[in-house]
Amino acid sequence: MGVRSDSVSSRQPHTVLRRLTLDPDGGLASDSRHVLPGYHFDLLDIEDGQAWLASGGPYGLLALDVRDAASPTVRFAARTIGYLSRIVVDQGFAYAPMGMFGVHRHGVE
Repeated sequence: MGVRSDSVSSRQPHTVLRRLTLDPDGGLASDSRHVLPGYHFDLLDIEDGQAWLASGGPYGLLALDVRDAASPTVRFAARTIGYLSRIVVDQGFAYAPMGMFGVHRHGVE
């Protein structure tokens, strides 16, 4: 198959955000995407148009408003000790278990 594109930008770390919308019959109504440059992010959760992402750096926790997936906006970012594998969001706070460092609470509103 070969390489489709080889450029400096194609070799940079990034995460692709993609949102699929289905019509009432289950067919594809829309497909929007946005490339988030920088470090690789792992999806932790999506709720009410907000995506929670984890990264090893420079942020540990990132919250994006993804209601418009083609143009996401950062709502909240926090550095963490180590890597996040899950979060619980409740009443304006994100709770992140950090192993031997305990549970960290981040104000998100």
